[in-house]
Amino acid sequence: MKLFWKIYCVVLISFVAVIVLSSYVTSAIRISDAQKSIADEQRTIGSLITSDIERGQSESKWPFESLKKLSEHHNFIFWWIVDENGTIHLADKASFIGSRPCDYFPQIAGALPDDDLLLEQQQNFGLFVKSFRAKKQKWNFWLGFSTEYIARTSRKIIFSTVIYSASALVILGLVLYFVIIHFLRPVKHLTAGAEKIGKGELNHRVEVESNDELGYLASSFNKMAEDLKKTTTSIDNLNREITERKRAEEALEVSNRELRDFVYIASHDLREPLRKISSFGMLLEESLGGKLQGEDRESLEFMIDGANRMTQMINSLLEYSRIGTKEITYETVDLNEAIGQLEQLELAALLEETGGTIEIQQPLPSVQADPVQIRRLLQNLITNGIKYRSEGIGPRIVIRAVRKSWGLLTEDSPGEQTAEDTVRIEVQDNGIGIEEEHHRRIFKMFKRLHSRDKYEGAGIGLAICQKIVERHGGRIGVESKAGVGSTFWFTLPASKSLEQEQEKLISSLET
Repeated sequence: MKLFWKIYCVVLISFVAVIVLSSYVTSAIRISDAQKSIADEQRTIGSLITSDIERGQSESKWPFESLKKLSEHHNFIFWWIVDENGTIHLADKASFIGSRPCDYFPQIAGALPDDDLLLEQQQNFGLFVKSFRAKKQKWNFWLGFSTEYIARTSRKIIFSTVIYSASALVILGLVLYFVIIHFLRPVKHLTAGAEKIGKGELNHRVEVESNDELGYLASSFNKMAEDLKKTTTSIDNLNREITERKRAEEALEVSNRELRDFVYIASHDLREPLRKISSFGMLLEESLGGKLQGEDRESLEFMIDGANRMTQMINSLLEYSRIGTKEITYETVDLNEAIGQLEQLELAALLEETGGTIEIQQPLPSVQADPVQIRRLLQNLITNGIKYRSEGIGPRIVIRAVRKSWGLLTEDSPGEQTAEDTVRIEVQDNGIGIEEEHHRRIFKMFKRLHSRDKYEGAGIGLAICQKIVERHGGRIGVESKAGVGSTFWFTLPASKSLEQEQEKLISSLET
């Protein structure tokens, strides 16, 4: 079905539904008004006659004059005065006297309450019954009237409503037809133009017929065609630029690989002479014993210390190089288990020596990562927090996971958006803290903020952490203030069994 007929049918059907519903409601209201009008009229007449009867009875006579006038009313059918035994005492016709209303209306005579009005639409009659008392007796005045007026009025209302509705639909259909054609004409031109552009006629343009959204669309189409023409004419210079860029990337990869090989080989070649310097220096120190004094002994110690530190730096450089070149083996790593192993093995002596503690704030999730590199990452961050501790205070490391979709914490740290397929781990310490101006600097190789005499190390631990995280596609950063402590955070890919981890985590929290 074409777009024109889709729009036409949808709009027309909607208007048909609205018109039919409004016509039905309007007709029902008008018919109800007609019913109410005749009912009010008969109720008023019946009440007036009842009042005349009550006044007449006080004078010991029936108001036959009023009853005669009632008989001349155009909707009149009959009137009865029924005694308390349910017998017709007086009527407009003598044949009714002595009988009972239930003889004529068996289905309603016993059910119709006093002072009420009933309309029987199917048989076109109505009944009005009103009670009154006269001569210490209870009487009922019955008034029967025709509802043919309501039936005629209803037929007229329905007929006129149908005529008006049908006329409105015909007019609406014609107007809708021409309006849709008017608005779809630019769309038709755009469709034809797109087909021509697709066939290679890049000089084709569509006419801008108005200043509305369709006109803007036509202008945009023409601009697109012009841009496409310019792009097509220069495409050869572009599949060439791409080729040259690919070659440059390949050359860069070769250069990087050669550079990594150079670093690895040079580091190995440097370690051997440094090992000799350090070894012979210590032998010289032992052989001379106490013969060296003053500057000579200090120079020898500087030589040995420098060789040792150079060896440490080369080893760190080799480790950094291996992290960048070794292929990552992705596995599901349980961070809780990894930290537990570090406490029992690599970090056991350091924790015992410093009196440090590690607290996992909530059960940590699993991540998809290289298990060896992740243990190295956690070991470096925990060691860093223990090493840069405040004097007189036992180091305390708190590790937690932050992820909005888990609902573990109320919010992430400022400036960091956690993706749905990653988890964020925070390692918080109670150490000396870091000035904000140095937050970026500490992740660079061999950058130190303190002297080696106070805090030992090669200054490459955090650079290794950054390399590990970035190779896993994550980010790393720090939030810290001097004297308050530091919180190092990093993001890693979530485990594929994340749903199971969430269930386990929620269960542990509820417990």
